[in-house]
Formats: sequence, C-alpha cells, structure tokens
Amino acid sequence: METAEKSMEESKVVETAREIVAPEEGNVNEESVASNEKPQDACIGGGTQTEARPSIRKIPIETKYGTITAHIQGDLEQVDNRSVFLTVHDIGSNSRSFLDFTDHPIMSPIKQRSLFIHLDLIGQQDDQPELPSNFEFPPIKTIGEELLLEVLDKLKIRLIVGIGEGAGANILVLFANKHHSRVLGLVLIHLAPTGVGVLERLKSQISTGKRRFSEFSAENIIELHRLGDSSGRSGQSSPPPQSEQRQLMSLYNTRVNNMNAKNIKRYAISYMNRKELPLLKDMDILLVAGSRSPYLSGTQKYFAQCDKEKTSFLKVDHVVDVLMEAPEKLAKSLLLFVKVSHPYILDVISTPVTYYSSLNLG
Repeated sequence: METAEKSMEESKVVETAREIVAPEEGNVNEESVASNEKPQDACIGGGTQTEARPSIRKIPIETKYGTITAHIQGDLEQVDNRSVFLTVHDIGSNSRSFLDFTDHPIMSPIKQRSLFIHLDLIGQQDDQPELPSNFEFPPIKTIGEELLLEVLDKLKIRLIVGIGEGAGANILVLFANKHHSRVLGLVLIHLAPTGVGVLERLKSQISTGKRRFSEFSAENIIELHRLGDSSGRSGQSSPPPQSEQRQLMSLYNTRVNNMNAKNIKRYAISYMNRKELPLLKDMDILLVAGSRSPYLSGTQKYFAQCDKEKTSFLKVDHVVDVLMEAPEKLAKSLLLFVKVSHPYILDVISTPVTYYSSLNLG
C-alpha cells in the first residue's frame, strides 16, 4: 500500500503556466427592488441548536455589513485543543452543502478531533427575508479581507484550515492573502479567476446593455454558474450528460427554493464584480475540480502559477459537482491533506486511507 505522502505527491498535476487575462468590463449593478423587510438583529452569543441537526450550534454574528451565521459543529469551548475548519459556500448554496459533506461517514475521524465552522453569508441562510432595497451587498474582497476576520475574532478563533467552493473559494483566497498568519491551509473547490465562467460573459453583456440582470431568475443564474454551457467548456474532458444536468439542477433548485432568490442574486452580482485573485505564497493548498465542471480550466490555470511544492491539484473524473457527486473522493483527499499540518487528526483512523473510491451518480 502506498503511503499517504506518496499518494498526495502523485495527486499533483504539473501544468504549463499560462497568463490569465482579466477582461476590463464595468461592474454589474443590481436593479433596485422595493422591500419592507428589515435586517434581523444579531449578536455573538451562546447560539441555538438547529432543528435538523440538534448537535449544531447556530450563532448569528453581526458584522459591519450585516449578519453572518456560523453553524458550529463540535465543541467551541475546546477550540484550543482542536483543529478548526472554516467552510465558505458558493452562490445558490449555504452551510447545508458543507454540513451534508461533513455528515458523510468517512468524515467521522476528522470530526472527532476537529471543530467545523460552516458559514451562511449575509442573506444566504434558509428562509431569510429579502435584504432591504437600499442594502449594499459587500464586495467579495470585503467579505474575504474584513468580514471573515470579524467572524473569527468574535468566535475567538486564531487559526483555521479553510474549505471553500466557487465564490467561497475566492473569498478564502482573499482572506489568506490578507491574513496569512491566520491560515494553516486551504482546500479550494472550483476556484475561478476573473474571466472564467459563463457568468463572466453574462457580465459583459449586462455591462454593454445587451442584457438586463432582471431577465434571469436565481435558478437561471445557478444553472449558468454551476453547469456552464458548451461554448464555455475549454479544458473539460466532456460536458455532462443531460441526465446528470437534470439531476443536479433538481438538487440545486431544491436548495434555491429554501433560500431568498433576490438575496442569491445579490451574492452573484458581488461575485461577478470580483477582481483578479492574488497568488498565495508559502501556504499549503489543495485545488479541486471536477472534470466536467466549467471551472476546470480556470482552476488548472491558477494551479499552473502556484508553487508546486506547496500546492496539489485533484481532478475528479466524470463529475461536475465534487461536493455532491464525489464526497468520498473529496473527503479522502482532505484526510491526506490535513495530515501534513495536523497529523494528530488522523490518529483515530484504524483503517488505511486509499486515495480514490469509485462513486457514480445514480
């Protein structure tokens, strides 16, 4: 059996570095929508337990832009004796996507010795009221550089391993770049530099007046963001079959139906207006992408510029959505990744960790 270190080394993909050119488009502006809803008051406190998962503490944290809700999985009082994982969700998703992931049986060894903090960004929690029409959703850069710091400081969290998907991965890169000493490592799923993805072309069309953002429902935006289209799939082995797309969209729509659609669109606008990502130095990073994801090429381009001694790239074959379609593969890769900086997390594992397991979308 190969050692974990050897498996991790073999997972590295060597790519030829290519220059990333960001289009110089104007920012997308949301059309105002009237609302009588007022933001909910929130403050750091003891928190409440969620109905579906009674062991999870829900702590609303008031930031200068609004409420970010932290779902605490583990004993916050034992933070000094635990490794802390901070998860940041993508557009059209929230903490539930990472709670589902960490509830997978293969994640039990890490959960026993760790603390997970799953965030719901402003207005993205289930059953949230619409944000006021005059509310300014914070830029992705502000969320990463300022608001995450507020959350961690109020929770008295000093060091984290970050796990982010899509827009959440971008946010974590910005946090790590600004607050390098607070981050032990990053797991970044479908990290997309500017100029990558169908939403980038949509941004260009809106900026030039060819389309209006109001034409698109939250479901339309999620479909474009998550699945892309045939013209935006450079670097993919193959587009997903129609049956796979239908199954995924059914799952995405179920999530969206539990969220506020207009709040989702505000997060999407913030993401579309993001700036070029910085390259992180001297930090352990695991980049992850599905072979059928529209962000495979962008993730590979970012990886090509990274320090290969510190950065690994996991390409999961035959899937679009790694979290939904291949949680076992992601979990096993995470186990190997954290062993580098947190070897004691794996002490409770009594069976060998293999790098891949077969998993098909049913």
